[in-house]
Amino acid sequence: GAECKFLFEGTGVGLFVAAGPDAGVVEWSVDGGPFRSRDLFTKHSARLHIQWAYMLESELPAGRHELRLRVGPGRNEASRGNAVRVAHMLVNGLE
Repeated sequence: GAECKFLFEGTGVGLFVAAGPDAGVVEWSVDGGPFRSRDLFTKHSARLHIQWAYMLESELPAGRHELRLRVGPGRNEASRGNAVRVAHMLVNGLE
C-alpha cells in the first residue's frame, strides 16, 4: 500500500524495475484517473533479479501530468513477496 507521486511533462510514462523472486504488483493512476495494475513478476523472476521496462501510459495528451504509484495488495502465485523496486522513471518527453 506504500504510495508516491511524481510530476512529469510528456506524452508517456513508464518504469524501469528490478523484478526478482519477490516481485509484486504495481498500481498507478495518471492525473487522478482510475488506478490500473501490472504484475511485475516475469518468467525469469524466480531465478534472478532482472531489469525490466514497463510503459504504463503511452498516449497521454502532451503536457504536465501527475503519476501516482502504489504497491498493490495482490501478487503472482509464483512470487514470494510484494516488492516494487523502481530503478528509473521512463518519460516520453516534449521537445
